[in-house]
Amino acid sequence: MSKAKREHRERTDNYHLLQQWCRTPEQRLYEGIRPITLFGTPSAERAQETGLAESSLRRAADAFDTHGMISLFRPTKAQREDHHRSLPVAMRQVIVDLKAEYADFTDGEIAAICATQFAGRRPSHHTVKAVLANGPPPSRTTRQFPRYEEIAEPEERRRAVIRLHAQGWSISAMARYLDVSRPTIYTILKRWVEEGVRGLSDKSHANTSKPGVDLPTRNLIRKKQEENPLLGEWRMYAALKQLGISVSPRTCGASWQRIVGSTESSRNRKSRTNRSPTRSRPQLAMNDGA
Repeated sequence: MSKAKREHRERTDNYHLLQQWCRTPEQRLYEGIRPITLFGTPSAERAQETGLAESSLRRAADAFDTHGMISLFRPTKAQREDHHRSLPVAMRQVIVDLKAEYADFTDGEIAAICATQFAGRRPSHHTVKAVLANGPPPSRTTRQFPRYEEIAEPEERRRAVIRLHAQGWSISAMARYLDVSRPTIYTILKRWVEEGVRGLSDKSHANTSKPGVDLPTRNLIRKKQEENPLLGEWRMYAALKQLGISVSPRTCGASWQRIVGSTESSRNRKSRTNRSPTRSRPQLAMNDGA
């Protein structure tokens, strides 16, 4: 008959005796919370039996109910000091890939991009530096987009800015990466917010604005000004507003000035036309014999 691998002991609920038999801290912690998790023993009652703090037993039991056996294991000192190991593998890969693609990234900019791509989880700049020093090799080293001026289509230039912005890139990082000014980046993002996809296309620079004042309105302004020569541009604006005509005060004043100018020009032309021609002076005959 083979010898038993483990020493045979009588079953007991004596916590202090069980503590002597347990080999690991995880075993001791489990024996402390086992009656709570298995039999529903109150934490206060178990605290009196074991001499442990009630709050510690309650927290340990709650963690066990939530996470299971993994909650019994505490990280080692090396694991506590090596924070970047707790980051998801995908995040560590993104960190090294970003630095490989664009070496001028700061640790803070990389952390901000990670926060955007991983639901707000932002690593510290110390963690980013540790990952860059001991992380995995980069999966890519080429640029996502060429420089701004090297992109042939204007629409694709703006699309590159929008995609980088969606990835979490800052204004400064995009400007440096694409080698373009910050105001250009701001303008593209503003058009995207206001117009959406339509803001990516080029806009025509042709003057499509309508004339400020049509002919009937100009005639109405002339008529009212003749009726009341002291009528200023603001009073003219109010009078037209009452008639349902929307013309700014400045436009009213400019229209009246053009009317006055055209009237004076017409009067000057008429006066020159009606002016009698000047008579030529009679020339005295020169007497050759004089």
